[in-house]
Amino acid sequence: MSIQGIFILLCVLAVIVLTVWGLFSRHHSIPWGIAFGISGIITLIAASLGALHAWGESRSLLWTGIYVALALAGLVCAVRQIAATSSGTPGP
Repeated sequence: MSIQGIFILLCVLAVIVLTVWGLFSRHHSIPWGIAFGISGIITLIAASLGALHAWGESRSLLWTGIYVALALAGLVCAVRQIAATSSGTPGP
């Protein structure tokens, strides 16, 4: 694997980890909330396209379901962090 491939893989893993961390994080500062929200939006967009591709290319329910679950996690993370950041209080 080339250096570019490793870099892309590390970026994707970092975004997914931030999204999952943002789902369960209760107390954070505004910069962390913004980072979690942005990672949730990136995960939502990328996983939605992945689900569309998995279904359109191979009609694979397994991979489509995995991508949809990641897209929903990204959506929940982004909405939760944006709501917490805009109200000035950490989410539940």
